[in-house]
Amino acid sequence: MGNPIVKRYCILIKGRLASPLRVGSGQGEQTDSDVLCDADGHPYVPGSSLAGAFRHYLGEIYTGKEEQEAIRGLFGPRLRDVGLKSRLICHPMTFEGAVVVSKRDGVRLDAYKTAEPEAKYDMQIVERGAPFQLRLEWVIRSANTESEAMEEALICALIDGLALGKLTVGAKGRRGFGELAVTGVGVDKFDHRNREDSRRWLDWDWGEIEQSCDKWEPGKSALIGKHRTVDLSGRRTGEDYELCVPLKIKHTIMIRHYATDPESEDLDADYVQLKSVVARDGSPGPSDPNSEDGQSKDEANKKTYPQYPVIPGTSWAGAIRHHLAALLEDLGVKEQDANKKLEKLFGPLQDNRDVNRPESSASALWASYLRFAESVIEGGWDLPTTRTAVDRFTGSARTGALYTSRPWVGGTTKLRVRWRHDPGKDDDLSPDVVCGLMIWVIRDLEEGLLAVGGETAIGRGLLESEGKIELNGKPLESDAHFCRKALEWCLKPLQEDAREVCVP
Repeated sequence: MGNPIVKRYCILIKGRLASPLRVGSGQGEQTDSDVLCDADGHPYVPGSSLAGAFRHYLGEIYTGKEEQEAIRGLFGPRLRDVGLKSRLICHPMTFEGAVVVSKRDGVRLDAYKTAEPEAKYDMQIVERGAPFQLRLEWVIRSANTESEAMEEALICALIDGLALGKLTVGAKGRRGFGELAVTGVGVDKFDHRNREDSRRWLDWDWGEIEQSCDKWEPGKSALIGKHRTVDLSGRRTGEDYELCVPLKIKHTIMIRHYATDPESEDLDADYVQLKSVVARDGSPGPSDPNSEDGQSKDEANKKTYPQYPVIPGTSWAGAIRHHLAALLEDLGVKEQDANKKLEKLFGPLQDNRDVNRPESSASALWASYLRFAESVIEGGWDLPTTRTAVDRFTGSARTGALYTSRPWVGGTTKLRVRWRHDPGKDDDLSPDVVCGLMIWVIRDLEEGLLAVGGETAIGRGLLESEGKIELNGKPLESDAHFCRKALEWCLKPLQEDAREVCVP
């Protein structure tokens, strides 16, 4: 053999879903987008999806020549390139124990918060709290210790990204889906130059390291020794930013979830506040056919789990985008210039794609610059409310217009917005500008000038401040500098137009 395997590291990553996960199967038997499941009906994430996400993440944050060569050696060449295959084997991410698959509704709204025709959809998701196992095999084919140390540092950076929520799995990662909470990492090493290690590997099973997983500390933990040989912290090409805003629900809020499912517990209402189901630690879930008390799978499916009201990232993004559009209009920015600025922040709308951009070279759509996390509402209670439409001429109840809803009253939550700045690539959209734009919206949010969710015309969705805004974990003492930078960025097209007019 001209290129034998020298070493092999088997890496087991354990944890729980920190937010819902969406991995579509391409089928629409139960919803418009069903969760991908194996032959036994258990959801999973294919290794190809993981490998693509991992490679993209590393290639985005490490652009140096040495790091790029190491990434290419670890994942193999790109399509149509000549070279060896990937040496980082990504097994499917599987779930065990308490796993809840539920359905969520979605709809696209126009500028007047009215549902657009044929824009209603639903999808299946794996709810937060599901325990997962992610298995990686790192194969080494040469005894070059320098390249081995660099590759170890890259894999550690991957695990750091998963643990910190910077690297998400599955679809809608920029709208609060696919965040993982890493609880432990286990490693087993096989030196194939040693015959005993090779024999041990033939009979080896992943269960042997499942109980020996150690707690992972981002930036510190290593795979081979106690410390990482190569420090990549100073080689990142960009910086990550996060705004955290503590908020309190002033009155009520309603993110609609329609109770049309026969198995729904909220059939006493036409629609309720959207809730996320969280499986209890250590309890057998609906996807687990074996329970401790001998229940059947159908009986286990009836087991209830704690439910927490949530504000999804899509609701935050839609409300903030619409409010920023109104602010740009008030500043006198032309609609065409305003759309370009909004597309930089939130990505283009499907109807506004650039038709002149060739599909073969790059996608006509691109991902959102901003990431909005899903917000869990803590505290509060639901309030059954029955209403009816009234005929405007007679003042009497309209026939067939009686309905019941269950909005959520009170509680606290946090708005988390993340973005990544690449110097030289996003110089026009600096971190100060983004921070200033978000502060504009946040101040209006705290003053009741922006409401979130549905039924805002009757006072729902109003929020107020519950503490200081934090930027990268530190309280934001003053926002004047950021707001000024945001204003300059917004008025830049007007200034350029003024120069053209003034130039003789």
